[in-house]
Amino acid sequence: MNRLKYIIFLISVFLSVSVVSCDQYNTEVVGEKFAPYNSLVTMFRQLVYVEYKDGKAKVWGPYAKEVDVKVEDSNVYIQSDLDSLVVFAYGNAVKERDNVYHGSLSINSDGPYALYLSGLNLMSVEGPSIQSLGSKECFLVLTDKSQNRLNGQFMANGPLIIDGGGSLQIEATDETALIAKGGLTCSYPVKVRLLSENGDGLHVDNSDVKIADGEWTIKAGKNAISNTSGQVIINGGKVYGHALDGSFVMTSSTKGLVTNESTCIAVAGKESSLFEEERQFIW
Repeated sequence: MNRLKYIIFLISVFLSVSVVSCDQYNTEVVGEKFAPYNSLVTMFRQLVYVEYKDGKAKVWGPYAKEVDVKVEDSNVYIQSDLDSLVVFAYGNAVKERDNVYHGSLSINSDGPYALYLSGLNLMSVEGPSIQSLGSKECFLVLTDKSQNRLNGQFMANGPLIIDGGGSLQIEATDETALIAKGGLTCSYPVKVRLLSENGDGLHVDNSDVKIADGEWTIKAGKNAISNTSGQVIINGGKVYGHALDGSFVMTSSTKGLVTNESTCIAVAGKESSLFEEERQFIW
């Protein structure tokens, strides 16, 4: 009888441990736990972790074997045909010899996916620090109260939807800090700093920039925001733009910048106007 009780006890312990382990991968609550502002991100449930530590990177998690992965030191490439991919990236890619963050993350997803940054620090030696290579939506989630720093460009080929309640700083030297070729949308209380010594702060191709919330600081050697063809719509949040040798907004759109009276916009630099004189400013 005692032996039976002992066996039952071991089984109960095993089951309790299994439940705890499974909770780590409970993707149904990932969105609610780390980004409670946007219910859309909860539709992405196939979770892959990317951990950066001591100059190395590790890809793991319940769906890590369902994607194609290449890892070289702290440079990670993920190819996915999953229909609800979640990539959760965190950690410091530090090499002890120079104490500098090194590493990159490239994701090529056939469909829309969510990319969570939760205390991520990367410095790309060559090329962008983060690349979203697919043409579908990338839901970029800055987890609540997290601080994320990239030294090197963030480039998204498709639409970029920014979510969460954390912060992100992107520093670049000669290139644009943030490129969102399919447009950029932000309606959540993030803090974003885009710094480019000799390039633009934010660039978008043939689509719109829509900022409805958050605190945005953009300091650029050229234009703070450039848009090949589309509107820059700022109707919420706080935006500070410093264009050293360009305009706050550079766009070929006839409407240029669209905003409202309740929006806080501060502009500094050599030019006193928000953008080129021939552009239209609409309240």
